[in-house]
Amino acid sequence: MFIPGLVSVTYRPMTPAEIIFAARHAGLSAIEWGGDVHVPHGDTRRATLVGGMTRGACLFPLSYGTYYHAGTYGDDYRAEMLRCIETADDLGTPNLRLWAGKKNSEDVTPEARAALVSELRECARLAACRGKKISFEYHQNTLTNKAPSAVQLIEEIGMPNVTLYWQPNQFVSFEQNIENLKLVLPYVSNVHVFAWKERDRFLLSEHETMWRTYLDILSSDGKEHGLLMEFVPHDDPALLDSEAATLLSWIK
Repeated sequence: MFIPGLVSVTYRPMTPAEIIFAARHAGLSAIEWGGDVHVPHGDTRRATLVGGMTRGACLFPLSYGTYYHAGTYGDDYRAEMLRCIETADDLGTPNLRLWAGKKNSEDVTPEARAALVSELRECARLAACRGKKISFEYHQNTLTNKAPSAVQLIEEIGMPNVTLYWQPNQFVSFEQNIENLKLVLPYVSNVHVFAWKERDRFLLSEHETMWRTYLDILSSDGKEHGLLMEFVPHDDPALLDSEAATLLSWIK
């Protein structure tokens, strides 16, 4: 089953109320709220307000998109993670999205990787104590920049509340994205949906063949996946209705 939604950072200049209205108007079901602008880490008052507004509009706050970058907080990382967890709690979301460092996996020494894994395992433990899951952004300049390293990270942490996001890598071929998705599929929770080729953005309809293939692969595991729209062309709010209609037509 797929849950169509919106990543709030797609429209950073908009207010939470405007984003909620736009998502509802477009026929979406969920929002991933970003931790940089719309629901900052530690701002529990705003989190409570935004979470209530989201549910009041019959939308689900599917995830808290934190900007927690492992390896950047030194000995204070637990305090920063707890701020994120408390914010997610008040937002009313079951999941926090984290970033597995700030370097590509091939640029991280075994010692540095072991330190990141240890920190992220503790983050998972702290989240589990509050009934939360954590998911890692599948992204360049992190330990999840390549599918084998992403799978290795999940297995190294070895916690049941740890999952992985997925998104197509706009710098590799369609065939390579298929191979990568099949490799990480057992660990995938939510998916960021966009149509990019290198630095250029396209309408979703222009990548329909690719996305229908990805969705067939995702649906094969029988699990629930959030499909979270992100970064429409030109960051144009006027495109959201038509882009959402395209996504919805694929998952009817």
